[in-house]
Amino acid sequence: WSGPATHETAYHASNIDDQMEHSRAYFDDLTAALHVLQPEHEIISTNAIDLIDRIYHDIENGNAPFADLSDFYRDGLHMDHATGRYLMHNLMRLTLGQTMSDADFPDIAADTKTYFNRKLCEHANGGTYDGTPTQIGSDIYCAVQFLPIVIAN
Repeated sequence: WSGPATHETAYHASNIDDQMEHSRAYFDDLTAALHVLQPEHEIISTNAIDLIDRIYHDIENGNAPFADLSDFYRDGLHMDHATGRYLMHNLMRLTLGQTMSDADFPDIAADTKTYFNRKLCEHANGGTYDGTPTQIGSDIYCAVQFLPIVIAN
């Protein structure tokens, strides 16, 4: 993913050339090319840039517990070691078919966890989610269990 200062422009860019860029168009093109080169392989992605874009627009519309996308980055590119790590850790868990977990994240505000859990469930369910994530111990479940995001197979 790109950093918070360049996310919106990079994500929505449509020029595809030989240079790597953090845009949906670039990753769609890359995935298609990989599928042509390796049709026998399943390609799975976290699609983190899509999740970050949804959060960006929530912030823009006043629907997130953050004032700016940079609130969960530690610098101009990397997620911070608390909230950003929580988000990406659980995104990877969902992509691998595991439940989300808040183990090892005791210092994250409840409203942030609630918001991220909901966004993660939405992301895992194709962008819509009408349920409430359920927590049992440190495991967090979406009402509709996640299926890995298969780009092509």
